[in-house]
Amino acid sequence: MEFGRINPEDLRSTSLLQAPREDVDLFLCSGQPRVESFFKEKAEMLERTHACKTHVMYYNEQLIGFYTLFADYVTLVTSKRNKEGWKDVATALGNQHFPAVRLHYLAVHEQW
Repeated sequence: MEFGRINPEDLRSTSLLQAPREDVDLFLCSGQPRVESFFKEKAEMLERTHACKTHVMYYNEQLIGFYTLFADYVTLVTSKRNKEGWKDVATALGNQHFPAVRLHYLAVHEQW
């Protein structure tokens, strides 16, 4: 495999549910057994139950990596909100909890 410049036109992203199972099974993330185990054993179930969203990245039709996002929130205590000028800001979660997206996992195939 030649390393160097990657042509962005040769990259594509898709949902984990659209990726062939064989591609997932062949994904290797040596040195990170928790990450590899999550991807192969848990990510699909969490995606099917809408608990998270896993995107897989392909380069020239080879799965080269993935990332998983979770809906989450951050808590801003009153003193922090006041300091930032957010004293009167509120969300559907209240005035201390603000919607966020959490990057749960990010991995690159060991060949990359």
